[in-house]
Amino acid sequence: MNIPDLELPSLQSPKIDPIKQLASYELQRIEKLGQAALNFISPLTAILDSKGTIVLVNNAWRANAMIHPKLKQGSLGCEGINYLKLCDNATGAKSEGAKNIAYHIREVMKDNTKHFSEKYTCHTKEEKKWFEIKISAYKKMAHVCYIVTHRPLTEIEFNKMK
Repeated sequence: MNIPDLELPSLQSPKIDPIKQLASYELQRIEKLGQAALNFISPLTAILDSKGTIVLVNNAWRANAMIHPKLKQGSLGCEGINYLKLCDNATGAKSEGAKNIAYHIREVMKDNTKHFSEKYTCHTKEEKKWFEIKISAYKKMAHVCYIVTHRPLTEIEFNKMK
């Protein structure tokens, strides 16, 4: 995996504190590494803050959000959107499943040591799809975030039927 280097800013400017500039540069490098790692791991992964707002998604999550008309080409399913509210306000045939997901995210948020995992279907008229959702709390010192992963199981489920 190749992580792009950032161009090191010039430290010649007297208006900018070189220590702060280097710290900013290092933070950008860490953020790029974090995004690359998130893209490398499981498909369809989002990281939520303590209020349920999406703070980071991987490429698979973003691509999935882009192809669903209800998510308005990704604008309703990516960074800055409150995933709990999105699930709570879901309408249509699969809305109960979305509300169930919001419920379990809140349960994990109540006790930051809990994990939740469940298989679910997401069938349409055109195709049958299965997923497994996993919700986990990640705590580092005083900070907590929540990892929501939707793992496709369609191929596994079709193989079981054969």
